[in-house]
Amino acid sequence: MKWSGSKNSQSKDILKYIPKQLDKYYEPFTGGGSIFLTLLENEEYDIKEYFISDFNEDLINIYNLIKNDPNILIEKYKEHYINFNNSGMQGRKDYFNKIRKIYNETHDPCDFYWIMRTTTNGMPRYNRSGGFNNSCHFTRPGMKHEMVEKMVLKYSKLFNENNIHFNHNSYCDVDIDGFMYLDPPYENTKGMYFGMFDNGEFIKWLNNCENKWILSYDGKKNDEEIIHVFPKYETHKYLESGNSSFRRILTDKDHTMIHESIYMNF
Repeated sequence: MKWSGSKNSQSKDILKYIPKQLDKYYEPFTGGGSIFLTLLENEEYDIKEYFISDFNEDLINIYNLIKNDPNILIEKYKEHYINFNNSGMQGRKDYFNKIRKIYNETHDPCDFYWIMRTTTNGMPRYNRSGGFNNSCHFTRPGMKHEMVEKMVLKYSKLFNENNIHFNHNSYCDVDIDGFMYLDPPYENTKGMYFGMFDNGEFIKWLNNCENKWILSYDGKKNDEEIIHVFPKYETHKYLESGNSSFRRILTDKDHTMIHESIYMNF
């Protein structure tokens, strides 16, 4: 998945703190799935059961489609890719807007997958009515359909070789006794994600949770600390995340260097 807020660049550092053997692994804000996908690819980790969820049902439908019927996604993406790139700049905009309108009416996961690979900054942005409203990154053609096919088939195989449950849930609706990695919406991005999210209520829930957990959260920009509600934690680390796409949109500046925090209750 192309998804803003991806932890792909930090995944190896975060994995250092995840135990090598686990019965149950829980990731309730999966987004682009950088951490659990890296775990699946790493043979050093022996995880018996994965519980992967997100409040965005259309996102979870993509993961289930990759697992259960990847060729449908592959063929639809190829169709979109060819149609999108067979026209000029205005044609790309028009095609994107047409598919975005269809997606908002039908919620077809194939359309959503293609939209997320061609929308500006990979940003899953919605209006107050729940309609996807981010614009087209029309100067880019999107990932070539041959590459998408290889990637989708690769992860479909991994999904079926491992015991993975993809569920549409809020973080507070899933009750498991296992290890958790959490990457919730940050306080500075309030209102830019799907649905409403109360950071204070989330921290209260986390402080009452008995599982071991790692939390990715607001850290600092340049040398300035970002003020937010802290969870109860034992360990705190900073991880460099480069130039945040959220902050580019919020501040219209390209030079902000972000160091995100990870908190652990162990």
